[in-house]
Amino acid sequence: MVVLLPQKTWLVDFKMDQVGAADLPAKIKSYTPQLQLYASALARIFARPVTHCWLHFLSARRMEKIDFSC
Repeated sequence: MVVLLPQKTWLVDFKMDQVGAADLPAKIKSYTPQLQLYASALARIFARPVTHCWLHFLSARRMEKIDFSC
């Protein structure tokens, strides 16, 4: 999901993996490169950087902010 605001672009990637809280760090690490690719593509499409990125794990009911240079 992409949210375009006047001064911000948010990227949320919803994950349907069956994960518990203990598994989240490994899953976050494995999905971060994918999120970086999405952010890079969006930055090119909209000619502005993605300002906030999250992974939302539906089964764990957790949303994790991912910090990298979007």
